[in-house]
Amino acid sequence: MDVSRAIVLLRQRSALRRDERERRAAEVQRVVAQAVRRVVPPQSRVWLIGSLAWGGFGEHSDVDLVVENLPSELMLALERAIVAAADARVDLLELGALPEGFRQRVETEGVLLCGT
Repeated sequence: MDVSRAIVLLRQRSALRRDERERRAAEVQRVVAQAVRRVVPPQSRVWLIGSLAWGGFGEHSDVDLVVENLPSELMLALERAIVAAADARVDLLELGALPEGFRQRVETEGVLLCGT
């Protein structure tokens, strides 16, 4: 195989992997949004942050969510629903426990999935 053919094949494989990561990210986003709608009451707020919200989601990525006004039993139910449906690890953070700068970033740059 000549070098130019090898380069073409490598580029094709890279594009296929990228497309697969993007499809997986879109599917996980869909599943997360469904779980939030099903589990989280309207008076709570939930933001999607991290690689799933801002790009770069890959096979070893987790789902990063920040919650406000969500009882611990519903946090556990939300985590379980996402793990079961998306087969992805979940990292749940409480907005009030975050440092002020990070909290502001969540509120301005995070993807609000629930609440106003």
